[in-house]
Amino acid sequence: MKLIYTKTHILSKLHDELLAAGIPLDNGGASPVQGIGDEIYIYVADSIPQATIDQITAIVNAHDPTPPPSLLQSLNITADKAQITADGIDTATIIITLEPAGTGVTAVDVLVDGPPVTEIDIIDNVAIFEFTATDAGKYMVEVISGNIRNHIFVKAV
Repeated sequence: MKLIYTKTHILSKLHDELLAAGIPLDNGGASPVQGIGDEIYIYVADSIPQATIDQITAIVNAHDPTPPPSLLQSLNITADKAQITADGIDTATIIITLEPAGTGVTAVDVLVDGPPVTEIDIIDNVAIFEFTATDAGKYMVEVISGNIRNHIFVKAV
């Protein structure tokens, strides 16, 4: 049986939500959750009880089409000072923004020239990391979220 709904969606996320709820999906080996545009097609056995159809409808209605963190596309990094003094007084503020907004990412890992890792919270799609140089030289500030990485170099003189 093919159930049809109209709603903005992320099909892979909806599929995971249906499986987590224990919904028995069936499409003869093909993907049981499909869609085009805002239409959603969910395939189930013809003998499925109405209570299960009602449960599927509730899950579709509650589905949040916000991309999960794994769909994060980029980490944009800027520094308020590309060059700082290495006397331990001057600090570079590194600003990290996530694209697209609303991915559900709550923190990123920041490394300065490798470990240790510092976890920085994301607030309103932005993380701020302050870095103070202790020696002259070039420092690589790397930001990681899942499989997305980016870096910026800060020069201390």
